[in-house]
Amino acid sequence: MKSNFGSLGPVKGNYDNSKNGEKPGEVATVGKLQTKATKRRRVSLLPQQAGAGPMYERLLGALGVVLATVAHRPAPPKGLVAVQEATPEVSNWGSPPAEQSLEQDGEVKQAVAVAGEQRGALIAEGVLCQVRLAPAQAKKSPVLAVKGKKVIRLRRIGKDFTPLTEAMEREVVAALGKGEPEEIMSSAFNLKVTREDVHTLRNGCWLNDEVINFYMGLVMERSKKAGYPSVHAFSSLFYEKLASGGYRTVRRLTRRVDVFQKDIIFVPINLSLHWALAVIDTRKKTVKYFDSLGQEGGDKICETLLKYLQEESREKRHVKLNVSEWTVHSMEPHEIPQQSNGSDCGVFTCKYADYISREKPLTFTQIHMPYFRERMVWEILHQELL
Repeated sequence: MKSNFGSLGPVKGNYDNSKNGEKPGEVATVGKLQTKATKRRRVSLLPQQAGAGPMYERLLGALGVVLATVAHRPAPPKGLVAVQEATPEVSNWGSPPAEQSLEQDGEVKQAVAVAGEQRGALIAEGVLCQVRLAPAQAKKSPVLAVKGKKVIRLRRIGKDFTPLTEAMEREVVAALGKGEPEEIMSSAFNLKVTREDVHTLRNGCWLNDEVINFYMGLVMERSKKAGYPSVHAFSSLFYEKLASGGYRTVRRLTRRVDVFQKDIIFVPINLSLHWALAVIDTRKKTVKYFDSLGQEGGDKICETLLKYLQEESREKRHVKLNVSEWTVHSMEPHEIPQQSNGSDCGVFTCKYADYISREKPLTFTQIHMPYFRERMVWEILHQELL
């Protein structure tokens, strides 16, 4: 469903809401908004004051219909008028907004919380609107603040997150901008990433196999440095072949590597419209499944991989694997970070691998995803993990 926000210009007026029986400063609550707008818009609901003409009343009625249609909620009270202010066409972290339909994003689980002094809450990724209500005291967004025409990014991302410099952000914006889709942006690990592949890192887009596999290659490359556990990562096609054709279809994939000599083995799994990650730890003798949507079926995947290890050990090492020493576990939603939209599963999958390969606790959340997307663009361009 396409929003009409893009067709409305700034609307300003002074109205008196006392005639409608409403108290000045009354706060309204707007539910989940879903829009397919190509520009970020910031919408303010301001109390009406005396002195306006019929034109503003007509605009108010039209905007009420828009809000009711988009939010599937009743139109806002007559005492509130929407003021739309276009903001620079950048994401929260500097990248262009996604131009992809929200229909594939599923239900966005974050709503706008408006109460008392709370104001300027940022709607979940994929919902390209920000709603703030008057007359509560204005507060700056935790991500964006506007001073004149300059957008100031407030990097409240914590000590564990490396901020991107202005030069790095310019590279990211250029990579996510216009250009030949088939242009090679990075090449390594016998893989090539095109501009079209990089564009899957735009906010709201699903990551493709090329980006997932390239990122896993970066994780493996970093593991060669001192102080990191040794890592092997299978391609995104590995599990699909294993599940459909059995061990014989994948036995040649490890002819140059002994997986039992690696500390950690990553298996990115493409479940048609969803990415997840299986992690084999040969030191702890565990097979774990990480799903950012907490879906069922992880135990079966783990058991399939444990069976693979049995056959791999018998085929390559001529040693029977004692499965009684191994444990399988599908991580519960409360145990790992979870996504709250329908588009960030690939980013969560990559960050699971990143953190686990550094033996760090999974401290990131959904709010970090726009930042991670930009960071991953830079890392792929430079073939180096920050």
